[in-house]
Amino acid sequence: MRARHIVLGLVLVAYLAAGLAYALITPLWQAPDEPAHFNYVRHLAEQEALPVLQAGDYPAANLEELKAAHWPPEADVSGVRYEGHQPPLYYLLATPVMGAVRGASVEVQVWTLRLFTVLIGAAALVLTYRLGRVLWPARPGRAIALVAFSAFLPMHTAVSAAVNNDLLAESLVIAAVILAARLAFQLRVRRRGAEPALGVVLGLCLLTKTTAYIALPLVAVALLVRHVRSGGRRGRLLGDAVRVGAPAAVVWLPWVGRNLAVYGINDPLGLARHDAVVSGQLTTAERLSQVGLAAHLADGIRTGFRSFWGVFGWMGVPMHEPVYLALAVATAITFLGLALAAARSYGRASGNDRVRVVLLAAWGLFSFLGVLWYNMKYVQFQGRYLFSALPVWGAATVLGWETASRRPLPVAAGLAGLAAVAALTGLLQGDIPGLVVALLLAAAAGVIAWAWLTRRVPPALGLPLAGLWGLDAAGALYYVQRFL
Repeated sequence: MRARHIVLGLVLVAYLAAGLAYALITPLWQAPDEPAHFNYVRHLAEQEALPVLQAGDYPAANLEELKAAHWPPEADVSGVRYEGHQPPLYYLLATPVMGAVRGASVEVQVWTLRLFTVLIGAAALVLTYRLGRVLWPARPGRAIALVAFSAFLPMHTAVSAAVNNDLLAESLVIAAVILAARLAFQLRVRRRGAEPALGVVLGLCLLTKTTAYIALPLVAVALLVRHVRSGGRRGRLLGDAVRVGAPAAVVWLPWVGRNLAVYGINDPLGLARHDAVVSGQLTTAERLSQVGLAAHLADGIRTGFRSFWGVFGWMGVPMHEPVYLALAVATAITFLGLALAAARSYGRASGNDRVRVVLLAAWGLFSFLGVLWYNMKYVQFQGRYLFSALPVWGAATVLGWETASRRPLPVAAGLAGLAAVAALTGLLQGDIPGLVVALLLAAAAGVIAWAWLTRRVPPALGLPLAGLWGLDAAGALYYVQRFL
């Protein structure tokens, strides 16, 4: 246990080092929506009242000019206030932090709030570890690997080092899943306190960000699983729903009531007001009319994949193309490993195994559907929106690579097969993608060598995660420097 905690501590230190680098190196305002989030906190600190989103808070023409000019530090961003409809919890917590540096320069205020968000990210990692221990109580190493994936993902670190409410929402969703999973697994919990505690956390999710609303269906799935596993006793499901829903309503409904008073009876979340204010934003309907469905989907998949791993600033500073190709090959290893793991466990899964799969699959599905719903209205091919279910993608990666280390030959054969398909397709089109073929063949040989090494030196299992941290550091020390 001591060694496990030391490794976890080293992971957290490595995350904090990278987060600090991103927070201090990233130029002022060069993070998505950061000026609007900052102005929300400043409004609370100065006016001691919640902002009201209104016409003019999304100055579309001015925003495009500022983006084109790479957000000069002296630019006046006081009119960028389009996040004023957001639930208030993050901003309320950040207000005392802002108050502590109220007389300092804007740069110091932004850096201070960024470091505050980095610390929230560290809390999210601790919760991720607790989630891993609930999901795999007999596999603590897997829980640490899950933390390392979240900690070292370059785009995730960059998001956690900016002024925004994403990391608090992520933390609270993870906390809600931990409590819900304990109920679904029927672990030993305090019978009179587990459901109300889950309800309070659920209410806090609803007070933080609309992406955190996926906690609602996740809790419903967990309670339904618990109901089925307990024999479907009459009244049990309804009683659990009331014990969870009542505290959540107590926490959340005052915010809804305020919105009804401010935005009207038909806009309890302020989303209709937001849609009216950001009228200059590119809509999906406009984009489809310009390029067509096929090109729109292809661009969405390509941009979404890249920005999941790392496209910095306002989606304006990508990494080099070979980096994304290497990450695509790593993702292929993940899928091949998952397919082998699923085939091996088919028909032999225990009750807890099935519960684990149901919860993780539902979490990932709800996150994806949320991103899809948002993109039905606006063109937002940003992979960071999938971070609401980051532990799911981390678990898939850890399990896939773990299987690859145990069964390297089928995975290597799959990679070689993909190389053959790429070469044949390129041959038919008259342009063989030499780099892609070379990377796939090198990965096939690398998986075999890595599996051989891990059997003799078990800590070598952490080499891919160490490489991910190296990419994370490169994001701050090299790619973000391209802003300057």
